Amino acid sequence: MQTIAEILSKELNETLPHVQNVIELLDGGNTVPFIARYRKELHGGMDDTALRTLADRLTYLRNLAQRRDEITRSIAAQEKLTDELSSAIQAAKTLAELEAVGRAAVLIPSPNVAENHQYYNAKVLQSVGCAQMALEGDNLEQEIYQTLTKVLGGQNSGVLRQMAENYSKLNIPDPMSSAEFIAQTLKQL
Repeated sequence: MQTIAEILSKELNETLPHVQNVIELLDGGNTVPFIARYRKELHGGMDDTALRTLADRLTYLRNLAQRRDEITRSIAAQEKLTDELSSAIQAAKTLAELEAVGRAAVLIPSPNVAENHQYYNAKVLQSVGCAQMALEGDNLEQEIYQTLTKVLGGQNSGVLRQMAENYSKLNIPDPMSSAEFIAQTLKQL
Protein backbone atom coordinates (compact mmCIF):
# COMPACT_ATOMS: atom_id res chain seq x y z
CA MET A 1 0.00 0.00 0.00
CA GLN A 2 1.28 3.46 -0.89
CA THR A 3 2.21 5.93 1.81
CA ILE A 4 0.30 9.19 2.11
CA ALA A 5 3.36 11.07 0.84
CA GLU A 6 3.51 8.82 -2.23
CA ILE A 7 -0.19 9.31 -2.92
CA LEU A 8 0.17 13.09 -2.65
CA SER A 9 3.27 13.10 -4.83
CA LYS A 10 1.40 11.25 -7.56
CA GLU A 11 -1.83 13.26 -7.25
CA LEU A 12 -0.06 16.63 -7.27
CA ASN A 13 2.65 15.64 -9.74
CA GLU A 14 5.36 16.79 -7.33
CA THR A 15 8.54 15.00 -6.34
CA LEU A 16 8.35 12.75 -3.30
CA PRO A 17 11.16 14.54 -1.39
CA HIS A 18 9.41 17.91 -1.83
CA VAL A 19 6.09 16.47 -0.65
CA GLN A 20 7.79 14.87 2.36
CA ASN A 21 9.47 18.19 3.19
CA VAL A 22 6.15 20.04 3.09
CA ILE A 23 4.52 17.39 5.29
CA GLU A 24 7.33 17.76 7.84
CA LEU A 25 6.97 21.55 7.77
CA LEU A 26 3.19 21.34 8.23
CA ASP A 27 3.59 18.80 11.04
CA GLY A 28 6.07 21.21 12.64
CA GLY A 29 3.34 23.84 12.89
CA ASN A 30 4.35 25.96 9.91
CA THR A 31 1.56 27.65 7.95
CA VAL A 32 1.06 27.44 4.20
CA PRO A 33 1.91 31.16 3.68
CA PHE A 34 5.11 30.78 5.71
CA ILE A 35 6.15 27.67 3.77
CA ALA A 36 5.35 29.35 0.44
CA ARG A 37 7.39 32.47 1.24
CA TYR A 38 10.30 31.26 3.34
CA ARG A 39 10.88 27.59 2.57
CA LYS A 40 11.01 27.53 -1.24
CA GLU A 41 14.18 25.46 -1.24
CA LEU A 42 12.30 22.68 0.58
CA HIS A 43 9.16 22.55 -1.58
CA GLY A 44 10.60 23.03 -5.04
CA GLY A 45 8.71 26.18 -5.89
CA MET A 46 5.13 25.02 -5.25
CA ASP A 47 2.75 27.97 -5.21
CA ASP A 48 0.26 28.78 -2.45
CA THR A 49 -2.53 26.88 -4.23
CA ALA A 50 -0.50 23.69 -4.59
CA LEU A 51 0.64 23.91 -0.96
CA ARG A 52 -2.94 24.49 0.26
CA THR A 53 -4.15 21.55 -1.84
CA LEU A 54 -1.39 19.39 -0.39
CA ALA A 55 -2.29 20.45 3.17
CA ASP A 56 -6.00 19.79 2.63
CA ARG A 57 -5.41 16.40 0.98
CA LEU A 58 -2.94 15.47 3.73
CA THR A 59 -5.61 16.08 6.36
CA TYR A 60 -8.20 14.16 4.33
CA LEU A 61 -5.93 11.17 3.72
CA ARG A 62 -4.90 11.05 7.38
CA ASN A 63 -8.55 11.08 8.43
CA LEU A 64 -9.24 8.33 5.90
CA ALA A 65 -6.38 6.21 7.29
CA GLN A 66 -7.53 6.80 10.87
CA ARG A 67 -11.11 5.85 10.05
CA ARG A 68 -9.92 2.79 8.11
CA ASP A 69 -7.98 1.66 11.20
CA GLU A 70 -10.95 2.29 13.52
CA ILE A 71 -13.29 0.22 11.36
CA THR A 72 -10.77 -2.59 10.93
CA ARG A 73 -10.06 -2.75 14.70
CA SER A 74 -13.76 -2.72 15.55
CA ILE A 75 -14.64 -5.57 13.20
CA ALA A 76 -11.50 -7.55 14.15
CA ALA A 77 -12.33 -7.21 17.86
CA GLN A 78 -15.63 -8.93 17.13
CA GLU A 79 -13.79 -11.66 15.21
CA LYS A 80 -15.84 -10.89 12.10
CA LEU A 81 -13.06 -9.54 9.89
CA THR A 82 -12.72 -11.68 6.79
CA ASP A 83 -9.97 -11.35 4.20
CA GLU A 84 -12.55 -10.05 1.71
CA LEU A 85 -13.90 -7.42 4.11
CA SER A 86 -10.38 -6.36 5.06
CA SER A 87 -9.50 -5.99 1.37
CA ALA A 88 -12.61 -3.88 0.77
CA ILE A 89 -11.73 -1.62 3.69
CA GLN A 90 -8.14 -1.22 2.52
CA ALA A 91 -9.19 -0.55 -1.09
CA ALA A 92 -11.57 2.29 -0.22
CA LYS A 93 -10.20 5.52 -1.71
CA THR A 94 -12.65 7.98 -0.13
CA LEU A 95 -14.38 8.39 3.23
CA ALA A 96 -17.74 7.89 1.50
CA GLU A 97 -16.54 4.62 0.00
CA LEU A 98 -15.08 3.54 3.34
CA GLU A 99 -18.26 4.38 5.24
CA ALA A 100 -20.27 2.41 2.69
CA VAL A 101 -18.38 -0.73 3.67
CA GLY A 102 -20.94 -2.65 5.65
CA ARG A 103 -23.78 -0.14 5.26
CA ALA A 104 -27.08 -1.34 3.93
CA ALA A 105 -26.91 0.00 0.40
CA VAL A 106 -27.57 -0.46 -3.28
CA LEU A 107 -24.23 0.01 -4.98
CA ILE A 108 -23.54 0.75 -8.65
CA PRO A 109 -19.81 0.25 -9.14
CA SER A 110 -18.24 2.19 -11.96
CA PRO A 111 -16.41 -0.02 -14.45
CA ASN A 112 -14.03 2.87 -15.22
CA VAL A 113 -11.98 2.93 -12.02
CA ALA A 114 -8.50 1.64 -11.28
CA GLU A 115 -8.32 -2.12 -10.86
CA ASN A 116 -12.14 -2.28 -10.81
CA HIS A 117 -11.97 -1.80 -7.01
CA GLN A 118 -15.56 -0.53 -6.71
CA TYR A 119 -16.89 -3.77 -8.17
CA TYR A 120 -14.83 -5.92 -5.80
CA ASN A 121 -15.79 -3.79 -2.78
CA ALA A 122 -19.47 -4.02 -3.74
CA LYS A 123 -19.14 -7.78 -4.24
CA VAL A 124 -17.72 -8.19 -0.72
CA LEU A 125 -20.49 -6.10 0.81
CA GLN A 126 -23.06 -8.10 -1.10
CA SER A 127 -21.48 -11.35 0.12
CA VAL A 128 -21.87 -10.36 3.78
CA GLY A 129 -25.47 -9.32 3.19
CA CYS A 130 -25.06 -5.57 3.70
CA ALA A 131 -25.58 -4.44 0.11
CA GLN A 132 -27.14 -5.22 -3.22
CA MET A 133 -25.35 -4.46 -6.46
CA ALA A 134 -26.59 -3.16 -9.81
CA LEU A 135 -24.08 -3.35 -12.64
CA GLU A 136 -23.70 -0.71 -15.33
CA GLY A 137 -24.62 -1.94 -18.77
CA ASP A 138 -27.15 -1.59 -21.54
CA ASN A 139 -30.09 -1.98 -19.15
CA LEU A 140 -28.81 -0.07 -16.11
CA GLU A 141 -32.13 1.64 -15.42
CA GLN A 142 -33.95 -1.69 -15.47
CA GLU A 143 -31.35 -3.31 -13.22
CA ILE A 144 -31.56 -0.42 -10.71
CA TYR A 145 -35.35 -0.68 -10.74
CA GLN A 146 -35.27 -4.44 -10.13
CA THR A 147 -32.65 -4.10 -7.38
CA LEU A 148 -34.59 -1.33 -5.60
CA THR A 149 -37.83 -3.28 -5.92
CA LYS A 150 -36.09 -6.27 -4.34
CA VAL A 151 -34.70 -4.16 -1.49
CA LEU A 152 -37.63 -1.85 -0.78
CA GLY A 153 -40.69 -3.99 -1.27
CA GLY A 154 -42.43 -6.50 -3.39
CA GLN A 155 -42.16 -10.13 -2.41
CA ASN A 156 -39.04 -9.62 -0.29
CA SER A 157 -40.06 -6.65 1.86
CA GLY A 158 -37.70 -7.71 4.65
CA VAL A 159 -34.53 -7.39 2.56
CA LEU A 160 -33.68 -3.82 3.62
CA ARG A 161 -34.28 -4.68 7.28
CA GLN A 162 -32.07 -7.76 6.95
CA MET A 163 -29.33 -5.74 5.26
CA ALA A 164 -29.44 -3.21 8.11
CA GLU A 165 -29.30 -6.03 10.67
CA ASN A 166 -26.32 -7.56 8.90
CA TYR A 167 -24.59 -4.20 9.03
CA SER A 168 -25.39 -3.67 12.69
CA LYS A 169 -23.85 -7.07 13.49
CA LEU A 170 -20.56 -5.68 12.23
CA ASN A 171 -20.92 -2.97 14.91
CA ILE A 172 -18.81 -0.36 13.14
CA PRO A 173 -18.81 2.74 15.35
CA ASP A 174 -20.31 5.85 13.77
CA PRO A 175 -17.77 8.67 14.04
CA MET A 176 -20.41 11.37 13.99
CA SER A 177 -21.88 10.07 17.25
CA SER A 178 -18.53 10.17 18.98
CA ALA A 179 -17.67 13.26 21.01
CA GLU A 180 -14.01 12.25 20.87
CA PHE A 181 -14.04 12.19 17.05
CA ILE A 182 -15.64 15.64 16.95
CA ALA A 183 -13.12 17.01 19.44
CA GLN A 184 -10.20 15.60 17.43
CA THR A 185 -11.58 17.08 14.23
CA LEU A 186 -11.98 20.51 15.87
CA LYS A 187 -8.39 20.38 17.14
CA GLN A 188 -7.18 19.80 13.57
CA LEU A 189 -8.91 22.98 12.38
